[in-house]
Amino acid sequence: MGRSFAQTNIQLYQQLRCEGYSNKEIGRVCQAYELARELFCCLYRPSGKTFISHLVGTASILGFLHVPWEIVTAGLLHAAYAHGDFGTLCKGVSDQKRHSVKEVIGKKSEDYVARYAALPWNRETGFASCRSFSNLEIIDRNVLLMRLANELEDQLDGGILYCHDGHRQIKNDQACNDMLVKLAEQLGYPELGSELNSVFYENLQNGLCVNTIFQNTRGGILRKIPFSYRQRFPHWLYQSVSFWRDRVRIVFFKVRE
Repeated sequence: MGRSFAQTNIQLYQQLRCEGYSNKEIGRVCQAYELARELFCCLYRPSGKTFISHLVGTASILGFLHVPWEIVTAGLLHAAYAHGDFGTLCKGVSDQKRHSVKEVIGKKSEDYVARYAALPWNRETGFASCRSFSNLEIIDRNVLLMRLANELEDQLDGGILYCHDGHRQIKNDQACNDMLVKLAEQLGYPELGSELNSVFYENLQNGLCVNTIFQNTRGGILRKIPFSYRQRFPHWLYQSVSFWRDRVRIVFFKVRE
């Protein structure tokens, strides 16, 4: 691969056009971006990178692999159920959330996003996927491909080195990197595996240099609310009051019954 991947919506649209995607397909990606812009407003990766740029980069990697537009679109919203702000206090997947996403990107793409959220991802599940790869269905293989695109995007430009304890993670992840490369080859994308391997060793070499730079000590996803918004009536308080008001009503009516 060895290319620079998109980090903005315009770069992504231009890339997809050059890759041969139709105007209709790019239009669906545009719709997905509009939803992502709402769900990930003010959200940042542990490195300090805007979450929306990470999502665009993940979709860009999938676009370079010439996968169907449904997978590119799902890649753009792959973290919707884990970190997206749907305006509720409830985390994770729900029927209401799935319905709202499905209305924008369609049933097939939303199914990829939901399966991505349901896939526990760690060293054990990664190695298990390698061992049982021949038994995986096509849709599960595509979800794994989305996961690999996410992993690559996280490591591009040394991004992982600016996360909490990122340089130590790189040093200790040789076996994990080999597993990701093998998965990419099993999926039929050796160029993706080559890119993962190249970026890994580049970050490994640069780890000590970045070690002295300030890193996010919280180690997680960050949400930074604009100062002007903080001066208004706290939105989270309004949500909390609404949430508990509805719960009290439900309990009250059950008692009366």
